[in-house]
Amino acid sequence: MKSAACGTPASHYIGDSSSALVYIRRLRRKYAKKVHGAFVELNPQPDDSEVLTVRHSYSTLQRASKYKRRVTWLEGAMSGITRKLAVVEYSSTFPVDRAEHGNSAVAGQEYVRSTRKVIDDIDEQLLHTAKRPHDIYQSMTAANPDDGSRNMRQVHNRKAHVQRQQQPHHRANLADEVQIVMCKLNEDKFVRSVYATADKPPCVVVYDDRQIEDICRYCCGDGAACVLGIDRTFNLAKCFVILTTFKYVDAVRKSTTQPPVFLGPCYLHWDATAATYSYFLHHIRMKLACPVDTAICTPVDVNAGSDDEKALRSALDVFRNLNIFCVYNT
Repeated sequence: MKSAACGTPASHYIGDSSSALVYIRRLRRKYAKKVHGAFVELNPQPDDSEVLTVRHSYSTLQRASKYKRRVTWLEGAMSGITRKLAVVEYSSTFPVDRAEHGNSAVAGQEYVRSTRKVIDDIDEQLLHTAKRPHDIYQSMTAANPDDGSRNMRQVHNRKAHVQRQQQPHHRANLADEVQIVMCKLNEDKFVRSVYATADKPPCVVVYDDRQIEDICRYCCGDGAACVLGIDRTFNLAKCFVILTTFKYVDAVRKSTTQPPVFLGPCYLHWDATAATYSYFLHHIRMKLACPVDTAICTPVDVNAGSDDEKALRSALDVFRNLNIFCVYNT
């Protein structure tokens, strides 16, 4: 069954002088009674223990939209019910035709859920042996072809689940997170620079020396063979990420006969201003202009391209010897 978008609406009732239940509404945290076609707030307001709340849950069978279900139950102290009871109602006729689950290991056959023993056996081998998922699948299917692992994907999924369970769970405040990022500067060679301001979390520049060397070889100078693409992603976790890409022209993909697109330096940041972009692009420009920090920095011709984002176009002015500016789809 597929739950409807209406959720679980609530209906409220209160007893009157004749012990009959009267329908009331809760408007702006106040109970109101319908009088001459309009709801008027009750005065005095009844206590919650005097109000009977009736809730409904609606759902529809996914493969037959006419077959619907409604579940009704009571809430509130006025109901006087100590046990949780509900009334389940169905409308229309249940369809007798059966649809395939879609997750069957063999097309056209009924889907059967793996037993708990199969899952435990997979987890046991992942935890206590050095076998790869392929070897685990082969050994389980060879020993028990009828009741072994369903397919290779199942073993890979269990491996990801086991790895998540082994990761330590800890809660940290903002100061702890900033300290962790700063420590990465000395611990992780991929984290190259951290830019911090007073009004937002620190921004992080990540790349390795090989990426800078490849960009110098393919995207810089008079004989540049490709464009350094620069683009910003949206809603990646809690921050934005600027990605740079370039074509590795020394290789060709067999399927497309085109050079593969490689990832260049990336920038984790928190807003889309030209000032934020400029820090990252200036950092990259200095690395491209002079690989030795103590040498004289000379301008460098860079073939760079991006979309029509104004803030990013303004920040690209840090490349004074910018050869071209074009749309580059990353």
